[in-house]
Amino acid sequence: MPQPSPTARLTDIVDAIEIIRSEMAGVTLAAFETDRRKRWLVERGIEIISEASRRQGGEGRHAGDTTARQLKDFETTDEHG
Repeated sequence: MPQPSPTARLTDIVDAIEIIRSEMAGVTLAAFETDRRKRWLVERGIEIISEASRRQGGEGRHAGDTTARQLKDFETTDEHG
């Protein structure tokens, strides 16, 4: 099975962040701690982010700024078409 492209991995990261952000908006720590569904969602989102970032390969390991720059460029492109 072919490896996903860097753009696909960055899309997975951004999507996971957006889902976590939208689901956690306005949620207090106390409410989060008692809500099993929200905890699972955040944990799963972090797993997706972790897996996608690990698969960035050598691109991000020796040039951390490159990965951050790619993500910023992707977000800018996504926002402005």
